[in-house]
Amino acid sequence: MKRQYTLKIDEQHGRGMIGTWSSVKGSERIQGVVRLDNQTVLFVDTDSYETAKILSANELEFCNQTTNGKDMFAFCFLLKRQ
Repeated sequence: MKRQYTLKIDEQHGRGMIGTWSSVKGSERIQGVVRLDNQTVLFVDTDSYETAKILSANELEFCNQTTNGKDMFAFCFLLKRQ
C-alpha cells in the first residue's frame, strides 16, 4: 500500500481527542484516548480500531485493524508531523 495518510486532531480534552484520518480514498471521523503510559493511543472510527505509538514529538506509528462484512485487514505506517 503506497497511499499517503493524514491524521488531523481537531480537539483534545485531557487524554481524549477527536479528529479525522484520511487518504486519497476518503476520510473518517476518529476518536481516541492516550493511555496512562503516555506512549500508546487507542482510536476508533465507524468500522475500525486503530492503535498508535508515540515514537517522538514528531513521529507516530499508526496501525489499523478492520473487520466487517466485506473487508478484513491490518496495516501500520509511520506518520510525521508537518
